[in-house]
Amino acid sequence: RKLKELVDAKNHAEALVIQCEKVLDDAGDKISESDKQTVRDEIEKLKEATKSDNADTIKSATDAFQKKFYEISEKLYRAQGGDPGAGAGYDGGTAGTQNEDGSFNADFTEK
Repeated sequence: RKLKELVDAKNHAEALVIQCEKVLDDAGDKISESDKQTVRDEIEKLKEATKSDNADTIKSATDAFQKKFYEISEKLYRAQGGDPGAGAGYDGGTAGTQNEDGSFNADFTEK
């Protein structure tokens, strides 16, 4: 059981590293070099933690990394013109309008 937990923690951390490196590469100049360097430093810390045979150490490093990366992801999303406060899944179509409180006025037909 402990071995499975260790393997799962390492796999999760390594997948996260790969995903984040790809995001950094794809971001281009939408993220400042200082922010990129912050993430790269955190990636190195996480890679170092995955060399450990302690699942708790790897999980802690993964959690710390995710917090830092989420900050950068939010900046990237804003730089692309996104609104992090917008409702998920709403495509802005003509099916309804969004109110100030986040609720929607929807058009529907009763059958």
